[in-house]
Amino acid sequence: MSSNLFFDRIKEMIKLKVRLTNVSAFRIGTGEPGVSPTEPDNMVIKYNGKPFIPGSSLKGIFRSTVESLYREKSPENGRPFVCEGTSGGEFCVDPKNRKDSTTEEDWEKEVAQNACYTCLLFGNSAISSRIFFSDAMPVNEAKVSVRDGVMIRRDTETAMEGRKYDYEVTNPGAAFEFEIEIINPLKPHIEMVKNVLRLMNMGYVRIGGNKSRGLGRFKAEIISAERLTVENGEVKLSKLEGWNDV
Repeated sequence: MSSNLFFDRIKEMIKLKVRLTNVSAFRIGTGEPGVSPTEPDNMVIKYNGKPFIPGSSLKGIFRSTVESLYREKSPENGRPFVCEGTSGGEFCVDPKNRKDSTTEEDWEKEVAQNACYTCLLFGNSAISSRIFFSDAMPVNEAKVSVRDGVMIRRDTETAMEGRKYDYEVTNPGAAFEFEIEIINPLKPHIEMVKNVLRLMNMGYVRIGGNKSRGLGRFKAEIISAERLTVENGEVKLSKLEGWNDV
């Protein structure tokens, strides 16, 4: 059984510092209307008055993209890349089965034999995640503006009377930085993360809502990439090569 499958010992950690700069405006809404009548109907999420990108949003984007990319890929070393748990089917490892495992070793064997690469990276209700995303906080002046919107009748494709609204967006040119940490990555995991960043730079992966209106395009830049290894209790930190092609 691969010792990298579990966290009883840390053998390797990867830490990436990433800068995201929005090429087009984007919005991640609060889901709540403004308190004051003078505030927009749909406000962007903010911390200390400044827009940011929650780590949970980033993780969701990375996971959904990985699942789309690797769903049809053939198993590697007998392990599938994606299970059907997040698309209405069964997860590769069912937490109910843990009750049927008489020992911890039995449960670890089930995870080792059945878990897909995606769940081993992002986790599920039975497996801990080994990838962690911090919030992406602004590192320059991230300006917010208000845009007008109107609901459209499906039958006539004209504006619906009295259904005008406004919403906030973060203007292009805002830069955000966040960190990705991966504990004991398996071989495919590094390429999975790289491919999401590549697609983001190509404009195929967008962040936030209103994507069909042209919002959410970003450029990703790797600020730093580090690799921490542990051998015989000795911790070594080194620069991680091979990230210039993102």
